[in-house]
Amino acid sequence: MKLKHLFAILFVLVTVSIFGTAGVSVAADKEVKASVPATAAQQPEAKVSVGAAEKAVPVKVNINTAGVADLQKLKGIGSKTAEEIVRYREASGPFQKAEDLKKVKGVGDKKYEGIKDQIAVE
Repeated sequence: MKLKHLFAILFVLVTVSIFGTAGVSVAADKEVKASVPATAAQQPEAKVSVGAAEKAVPVKVNINTAGVADLQKLKGIGSKTAEEIVRYREASGPFQKAEDLKKVKGVGDKKYEGIKDQIAVE
């Protein structure tokens, strides 16, 4: 067995012992990939497998159904702003379009521009 493969196996064993089995995969070309759980400050992602290839695809947060915890996963949205979004939605009804989020106290043009690609209105 090649030295490269021994190191790959060792890497997988160490990664599994530290992080568990979640987030570890071995592609058909024997390239080892590992991911650590995302923090609230990182953009949420989903892994999509197409054959042996794996690609991270951003997951959009539906601002009409998301709770405070999910809204806080958006860049620049803290607990106060997330609570304001939920409060506004409960008082005014569902958002008709993503831009309506700017009507919420604490969400201005700059903050909206930073998260517009991460949100959905469904």
